[in-house]
Amino acid sequence: MIIDEKGRLFGRLNVVDAAVVLALFIGAILVAGRLMGKLGITAGRERPVSVKILSDAITPETAASVKKGDRAFLIVGLDAKRLGTVSDVRVRPAEVRIDNSVTGKVVYAPDPKRRQILITVSGKGTSTDRAITISGNTVLVGDRVSIKTRRARFDGDVVDLKFGG
Repeated sequence: MIIDEKGRLFGRLNVVDAAVVLALFIGAILVAGRLMGKLGITAGRERPVSVKILSDAITPETAASVKKGDRAFLIVGLDAKRLGTVSDVRVRPAEVRIDNSVTGKVVYAPDPKRRQILITVSGKGTSTDRAITISGNTVLVGDRVSIKTRRARFDGDVVDLKFGG
């Protein structure tokens, strides 16, 4: 028998005591793994990061309200996490595709109702062999992100990441 009439495991150790020892052992392994970075992305040294974000479907008013020096936040669910400071803003008219069925040509023309904005956000982040992490969030080129500044909120695509100084 594995458990005897007194509730001891193999006649030596109480089952409850064994469960407590096992739970403590697993907890110690998890804590050590977190501290050593073995269970996830290892924490690197924090260094300057610049992130370029492109949005091509915003109103002219939204584009005009994004200014150099604004603090930019990454919207994750209901939380807003600091991404950095807007260091560059470039705005131009968005283009709309016009198909001419008679000639078969495709022409792009400026859209007066939409703007394309390219912002560069400078902040601090960590890098490992797996990813770049900013404010606890992994950011990759091609990610669709939601950005919030003091006066604007819009969605865009990460088009460039530069890590280091």
